Amino acid sequence: MIDTLNMMIGSKLMSGMSPLSIDKYISMDKTGIYVRKGTPYIVGHINNYRVYADDNGIRLSGSIAKLSKGENVSTPTHKDIDNGLQLLSDTLHLDVGMASVLRIDIACTFGMSNPVANYLNLLTSIPGYERASVGDNSLYFYSPNRKLYFYDKRAELYSRGERIPRTWLNIPNLLRYEMRFNWTVGKQIVQDTLKASCLRERQPMVRLARLWAQGYQHIAKKQDDPFLKVMTPKDAINVMLIDLLRNAPDNYLDNVDERLKQSGNLDKKRRYRMRQQIEGKMRLYNNPLINELDAEIESAKASLGGW
Repeated sequence: MIDTLNMMIGSKLMSGMSPLSIDKYISMDKTGIYVRKGTPYIVGHINNYRVYADDNGIRLSGSIAKLSKGENVSTPTHKDIDNGLQLLSDTLHLDVGMASVLRIDIACTFGMSNPVANYLNLLTSIPGYERASVGDNSLYFYSPNRKLYFYDKRAELYSRGERIPRTWLNIPNLLRYEMRFNWTVGKQIVQDTLKASCLRERQPMVRLARLWAQGYQHIAKKQDDPFLKVMTPKDAINVMLIDLLRNAPDNYLDNVDERLKQSGNLDKKRRYRMRQQIEGKMRLYNNPLINELDAEIESAKASLGGW
């Protein structure tokens, strides 16, 4: 679930320990302490994690998935994330759980039936986001607080000269979806500073999974014209309703559910069954590639937020 995880341990949290004293615990990129604009600093790494320290504290930047698993194509488990944080803590002789999260990427890779570019072409816009593509195999939607990134994971690994994990070798079309949260990540998730220790708790992780899925769900998609499938008057009625629902606000079905709940005429089970039937009818008239990607996102959401 978590890939990139950038963190900061402020010097005030280090009980009088100098941030520069970690030089004996990390692999130094350069020997000795350097000075820039009067500020001493050191730069090094712990495996794939970049470490920068000065009088203000310690910054850790890298992929927690690669640190714990050796690759970031597969989705790391909660245990993998915990192991990665523990490795950083043991190496630095500090509790990394007290670090503030500066950036966190929630990501999942899907094995798809068609080339990745075919799916990216169907993702058109999100209110409040700019859209940008880099070639045929990568697509960004970005806002001041978040960035959604869809790309061909196999192509990226090739371009970096990295090996494809054995379990993914025979899957030709690897679509990767990432949601990148910037330094305001804490306010977006827990209404406060997000600490690394929170990533061991259920509620923030479920919240992250939900936001990740909603990011995709809010994207407008190119769909086939449903009226081309009309063969009977009953089909026409269904298609008209589907057309209206496609153009309704994102939370329309949620509002309908709430109004039905307040009426007291339908219990939760019957309202759920009704919504499933509506969404099932919509899928009948959707582009099959969108249906495939929808199903992958829903499945991943359940596993990413599960404990």
